[in-house]
Amino acid sequence: MRLMKGLRGTVSAWWALVGLAITTFAFLGVNMFLSGLHSYGEL
Repeated sequence: MRLMKGLRGTVSAWWALVGLAITTFAFLGVNMFLSGLHSYGEL
């Protein structure tokens, strides 16, 4: 996203934080807060 015009500085930093939060939720939050069909889905 840095290559897009207008996404530099603080705007780019905020998008990076949003991406980090989504990735963290995908790795940890799905198994902890959502029930899945897989047997390994519980922590």
